[in-house]
Amino acid sequence: MLDTYAGARVIVMPAAAAPLRKDERLFSYRERFHLLRSLFQTECTVGSVILSRLEKTLPLPNYTFDTLTALARICGIKPVIVLGEDQAANLNKWHNADQLMRDYEFVVFARRGSSAEKPFGLRYTLIADFDEDISATALRHRLHSLPPAERLAAAAEFSR
Repeated sequence: MLDTYAGARVIVMPAAAAPLRKDERLFSYRERFHLLRSLFQTECTVGSVILSRLEKTLPLPNYTFDTLTALARICGIKPVIVLGEDQAANLNKWHNADQLMRDYEFVVFARRGSSAEKPFGLRYTLIADFDEDISATALRHRLHSLPPAERLAAAAEFSR
């Protein structure tokens, strides 16, 4: 993606409290932050990825629209939102969805075997040639099946 958006920097931000997530958290915010730091260590070092704690400082629950508003205030520009095709299809359920779709641009990564319909009015660039078989939901289900003491090591191994 960074090749497509030359000069772009990706801000990775673990959710402090996702309002639509009904499942119990597998890892604490701190554990998720450290996993992401390990995963993006090289990219953070060269400056192409920024790992942010912004959501942890915002009032709960953390709505994407509020996070993006705070981020735009800090950066002085509106960020482009990157998400998977499955999440793009659910965008209408998000807080302030209409304003979110009106005010922001999206990059949507295709999911293998998915042709989920995107909401009307969504301005997006589709990355159709993304051929990684990855799903955060599937990973959560796999990790839930493990004893709690083994989850963190399994997640770290998966990220390599």
